[in-house]
Amino acid sequence: MKQLSRRDFIRLSATATAAGAAVAASSGTWAWLESRGATLPHRQAIAADALEESRVRTTCALCPSGCGLEVRVVNGKAVKVEGNPLHPLNQGVCCLKAQSSLEVLYSPERIQRPLLQTGERGGSDWLEITWDEALALVAEQLADLRQNGLAHTVAFLHGETRGQMRDLINRTYGVMLMAAGVDYAILDPLDEDLKKFIRIVNERDDSTGVGQLILALYDKTAEMDKLSADDVDMSDPEQVDIFKTVQILYNDVIYTDSYLRV
Repeated sequence: MKQLSRRDFIRLSATATAAGAAVAASSGTWAWLESRGATLPHRQAIAADALEESRVRTTCALCPSGCGLEVRVVNGKAVKVEGNPLHPLNQGVCCLKAQSSLEVLYSPERIQRPLLQTGERGGSDWLEITWDEALALVAEQLADLRQNGLAHTVAFLHGETRGQMRDLINRTYGVMLMAAGVDYAILDPLDEDLKKFIRIVNERDDSTGVGQLILALYDKTAEMDKLSADDVDMSDPEQVDIFKTVQILYNDVIYTDSYLRV
């Protein structure tokens, strides 16, 4: 008689278990067990309500790379983050930082709304306020600093940026900061457009249409006025791009990539 190997034993055991389950299902054994109060977890899972599941494609914002992600959403809650295989940049690869993004999203320490310090500076007394209240408070304090000649004491800091947001901050917004009296440092010495805009302001160079527009933006911001379409040569694509960015900063339009590409 041939000796039964361990592998053969495991194979036969699995086959016997599957056959037994099939017989039990066909002969009503499960129903008989349930009628006597037995708990069958697999039966409960089958009877459970179907979950609403979807997959949402998005872009990772945890670093400047902007990899494509595919997020599994169950009953309106993100439960799994994977790489988007159709994205040309990462092609389905998902780094550890992106995979752990759900930890950031659901962290109990995540600050989701503006907080106003009500006690002494450095203390732990914070009051949750609305975004409208926070923006109004910041605008009021900035206006006070400017009226008292202290605009140069304001520092504008930001984290990683990518896409159009980098141009928006480093160039157009930089000119507006200078006009408001804020000392503006070149954070990216390789950004030639940024250096050009700052040179135009410092030298008051109006020899080009772009230079005239930049100076108009600077002067009107200094006067707490807005740049208008009358200041723009609409036949110049570069001037149009600058004006579109300014409109976004003014909140006159909603930011979309398609708007900037028009």
